[in-house]
Amino acid sequence: MGANLPITAAAIIGGSFFGDKLSPLSDTTNVAAMAVEIKVLDHIKSMLYTTIPAALIAIIIYFILGYTHPVANAGVHNPLIATTLNETSQAFNFNLLLLLPPIIVLIGSIKKFPTLPVLIVSSFTAVILAFIFQDFGSNTILRSLLTGFDTAALDFRVSKNVAQLYTRGGMYSLKEPLIISILVFVFVGAIDKINAMPIIVNKLFGFVKTSGALVRSVLISTGITNAMTSNQYATSFIVGDAFKKKFDDNNIDRKVLSRSLEDTGTIIESLVPWHQSAIFMASTLGVATADYWFWQFFSLGNIAIAFIYTFIGFAIFKRA
Repeated sequence: MGANLPITAAAIIGGSFFGDKLSPLSDTTNVAAMAVEIKVLDHIKSMLYTTIPAALIAIIIYFILGYTHPVANAGVHNPLIATTLNETSQAFNFNLLLLLPPIIVLIGSIKKFPTLPVLIVSSFTAVILAFIFQDFGSNTILRSLLTGFDTAALDFRVSKNVAQLYTRGGMYSLKEPLIISILVFVFVGAIDKINAMPIIVNKLFGFVKTSGALVRSVLISTGITNAMTSNQYATSFIVGDAFKKKFDDNNIDRKVLSRSLEDTGTIIESLVPWHQSAIFMASTLGVATADYWFWQFFSLGNIAIAFIYTFIGFAIFKRA
């Protein structure tokens, strides 16, 4: 289509991070809430104050860029798209009832139901629907639940693109974050036992006297820690544990702390070229981090807004 690839990549990544931050099923969202011991929906509500303005700013800028950097030919026929759609329709049977799993997640989010039960109900609903509507045996469906779907189960050979798209998922795909989380719990438990983090925070940030300066300290610490470790799970628990008592002592609601963990921690992942997330995005989209980062208005805007709030005192909530 002749679209500007860095701008397109930046918009895709921005949209992905917007959804990742505000989803009650997101790993980083749940970890941030867990790290500071608050409800995930309280954490999401707090993030709305920085995430929504950043998203609106990005949408406006991308809308303008659509006119200043138009595509060469919006009507270009891409054979890859046609092949993907054709093979997808051959592989799966479609029915409106297949929308039930995401609808369950949406309703659960709106009704503020606990995340884990909603996820389990949605997953098993999908399994039941697969038994009803898809032409796969029980072995294939149950194996997909555990180890992910494999296009080898289809009765025809699919293209490489379609195989890449659908050969994935399953509970075993969560093994890496689960193992990392366990190791983080062990590490955080050990340093908590010796009261290490409060001591370090008091030594490094003992000079901090205002609420705004304290939140800025979290934003800077989180950004640096995630950039150095390439791991937001560890960052959330380490920095969250380090600042929890400090926030309590200053009468600041912990949802401000959890929000700050994501405002620079999660968000910075797409901007640091050596981060595993940025490497994945660059290799998947075929655009180098150095080429798209300055078009990533959502992430850059989110970070800027988070810091601006610390100076004007907006959305720094006090404990009830």
